[in-house]
Amino acid sequence: MNYELIRFDCRYFIGEKPCRFKLECDSCDRYSPMGVRICIIKFGALGDVLRTTPLLYALREKYPVCHITWVTDTDAIKILSRNTLIDRLFSYSPDVALRFQIEEFDVLINLEKAVEACLLASNTKSGEKYGFGLSRYGTICPINDMADYAFRLGISDELKFRKNEKTYQEIAFETVGLRYKGEPYIINLNEDDLAYAETIFKEKGIRKDDIKIGLNTGSGVVFATKRWTIEGFAGLSDILSKKLETKVMLLGGPEEEIRNREIFDLTKMKPVNIGTNHCLTHFAAIVSMCDLLVTGDTLALHFAIGLGVPTVAIFTSTCAQELDLYGKGLKMVADVECTPCYRSSCGDMKCASSISASDVFDACVEILRKTKDTRLKVR
Repeated sequence: MNYELIRFDCRYFIGEKPCRFKLECDSCDRYSPMGVRICIIKFGALGDVLRTTPLLYALREKYPVCHITWVTDTDAIKILSRNTLIDRLFSYSPDVALRFQIEEFDVLINLEKAVEACLLASNTKSGEKYGFGLSRYGTICPINDMADYAFRLGISDELKFRKNEKTYQEIAFETVGLRYKGEPYIINLNEDDLAYAETIFKEKGIRKDDIKIGLNTGSGVVFATKRWTIEGFAGLSDILSKKLETKVMLLGGPEEEIRNREIFDLTKMKPVNIGTNHCLTHFAAIVSMCDLLVTGDTLALHFAIGLGVPTVAIFTSTCAQELDLYGKGLKMVADVECTPCYRSSCGDMKCASSISASDVFDACVEILRKTKDTRLKVR
């Protein structure tokens, strides 16, 4: 066989079976060269994965003919699998690491500071590399000059907590030599996801013309310090129900089942408990149908940002300046001497208790008024 006629660099070429067009290479008119082969390595927190997606727009603009591979965690596969700007999607594994010892890329971007990601970035052949790798001592290090700021941000509390004013996107774009121009997140929901959310709302007695305010009450199990207080959410729920003609809904994941029950029990004017056992895309669809979301610095916040949902974001232990709300939200930032701290646990949580329900309510009204919702009536 004349292998010169086989187009191994075609984005449709598979190898063990015919491509989607069922044509042989030498007679195919659908040949589409990969062009610039780009590899993005980003896993870790799902919110960080989502806020890395704006980079895809800039890469496609810089390299009109390109082929983008993304390596991530298993948990992020479902969120990224519908992203049409990604050509190949891999869940990180030893098999992927072995595969990448053979493949070559033109551009490799590693924005993950996990050792596995840095090892993969260091071992993979690529003409240009950006982000982080491993030093000869086995420690994490920047692999290009423009990654220096992102690297120092991780090792200097003074820079990260006190001096930095850049958003995550600005830092990520800067690391790869691009300018952030407000490119949005990419979250693709399908009709089934939206139909699921509509069914849940209908079962709970929530009408389409209701002003729907979601209270996302948790932050997962790793950073419990990112949560606002149970008393705060219960108090806010009652104020919203008393002063506004709205449907207040309790949202969260499986870890918030008990927490939401406690909040519900503390309220006088009972909110709607939406439940906590929804898959990621179904939960995102529920968030998408809210007129306003109140949440801490967690995945629901990133869903709201990506889906254009107005948001009141409560920041306790993390850095508010790194979040870009794209002009559709307000940040409530704890004003205590020990925050931000990024601690996973805390004995007194002064940061959370320093933010009052009445202040968050005022922020909710301000956001709803900015959206010019004619349904809004303050009692």
